[in-house]
Amino acid sequence: MTQPREIRLMSDNATQVTIYRVGELGAFSQTTLMLTPGRYVAVGTRPGYRDVREEFVVGIDDQPEAVVVQCSEQLAALDRR
Repeated sequence: MTQPREIRLMSDNATQVTIYRVGELGAFSQTTLMLTPGRYVAVGTRPGYRDVREEFVVGIDDQPEAVVVQCSEQLAALDRR
């Protein structure tokens, strides 16, 4: 079995972050996780902003720089008259 690697995640303290097959992490500015090597998908959601999806790979010998997951594209308000 391969050893988990420490991965640093960064966000904006407003985006709700979930990593598929791992769990909901909530909002944070920076956190670390121990993940086994493999492919991962992080999803960020924030009311009034476009959802984001970041795919990253945790390697056996290398690891990604910090993975950034933050919703920054604000949606236009709909005029419902």
